[in-house]
Amino acid sequence: MKPDTGFSATARRAVDALGKRFPGVPRSTGIYGAILLVLLAVLAVQQLEREAPNTMEAPDLFSGISRITLEARGRTLTLEYDRQGDRWLVGPQGFRGDAPVVEELIQAVADLSRLEVVSTRGRFEAYGLTGDTRRRVTFEDDRGGEFTLDLGDSARAGAAVYGRLNTGREVVRLPRALHNRVSADPDDFRDLLVARLPREELEAVRIEAPGVEPVTMRPDRDVSEEFSGDDPGWRASREVAPGRIRDFFQEVGAVRASSFLTTEEAQELAGEEAFAGVFFTSADGGETLLEFFPPRGDSSGGRLVPARITGEEYPFFLPEWRVRRILLGLEEYLRPFTESPGMESPVGEDLQGDLPGVDGFDPAG
Repeated sequence: MKPDTGFSATARRAVDALGKRFPGVPRSTGIYGAILLVLLAVLAVQQLEREAPNTMEAPDLFSGISRITLEARGRTLTLEYDRQGDRWLVGPQGFRGDAPVVEELIQAVADLSRLEVVSTRGRFEAYGLTGDTRRRVTFEDDRGGEFTLDLGDSARAGAAVYGRLNTGREVVRLPRALHNRVSADPDDFRDLLVARLPREELEAVRIEAPGVEPVTMRPDRDVSEEFSGDDPGWRASREVAPGRIRDFFQEVGAVRASSFLTTEEAQELAGEEAFAGVFFTSADGGETLLEFFPPRGDSSGGRLVPARITGEEYPFFLPEWRVRRILLGLEEYLRPFTESPGMESPVGEDLQGDLPGVDGFDPAG
């Protein structure tokens, strides 16, 4: 005789119990009812086994966040929400924040729902949730509310990392994309858009550099206002390669820094001379100056060019290839630095004074 399985024993006990409780009910009816009840119970238990021991519901992130503190690689960065100005401020300097980037971080945490639990033993060091490998983001509101999220090592399988919520004992899996958003680098949250100079609002553009023939660009009044392809409806005072004027306006329509100079780098830049300047004259007569300084880094690895522009307090870097597009692809502007890639200062006195027959570049205009 075969021993009863767990399922059949449970069913038999259920049938016997139903028979005693309802003696007038035919046995076959009781058996079917009992089997149905047992099946429902088994399904419910299986569901609980799948969810309860191995998953947990992420706590809700409160609204009205006013402060975010990020810790990573031994650095700490604070983002403060300025309600009066309706903007995010980055770090103690109060840099202008990139609101969409900050909101994306908040939304990524708010979207967390049911999370897979990896461990409840509290051995956080085994998952990179302590020391230098841990990244932490803390959200605060004006009422004293606090929500903390820790991120550690990469999980063994899937696009996930190990994490911890609100100092709980559970180690959970979190999306790797969230890990990449938690950074203590101010440039990751600063607004990198430093200027907008749309063609429609400009009356003239002038590019100047010591030892180089100046270039002036103006709208061509003799052609249609509708332009496409390589022809943006502007003409240059000297010949440039096809498409260069189009490239120029693509770059200056929205000038985005790749990063900003550190305080030390900005102090060093204050003593340097610009090697080229681009003057933008608007239709109302206002003028904006974009200045370029000698490139940093190795040309083989993609150099960065320090720059300053009217209206932006902090100097910033642009990739050299973008600067070349702004300078209409004319090689003479960057030739001194191409010949000496390691150079990080102006080339002798030629960039600071007049050359025979050529006016020197005067940033004051």
